[in-house]
Amino acid sequence: MIVVRFFASFRDIVGRKEMDVEYRYGMTVGELLHDLCSASEPLNKACFEDGKLRDYVKLLVNGHNIEFLDGLETVLKDGDVVAVFPPVAGG
Repeated sequence: MIVVRFFASFRDIVGRKEMDVEYRYGMTVGELLHDLCSASEPLNKACFEDGKLRDYVKLLVNGHNIEFLDGLETVLKDGDVVAVFPPVAGG
């Protein structure tokens, strides 16, 4: 099982702070996100523009930003926790 945690406006869009997703061998962060977004048009619009992940969407796997891993091609393991963050603003 993969645990997906949503923060701030993404939590509002999805309607919950956390969900479990069935793990599939070889699943990547990109595949997981596409699966989630295909089930929710508002989430899809918030995450993607013209088929590309919006720059402001931050994804962490077990606390590590995917930008420093293999990006959307980061392979997940059973039991991983994926955090989905919207833009952060304020001061």
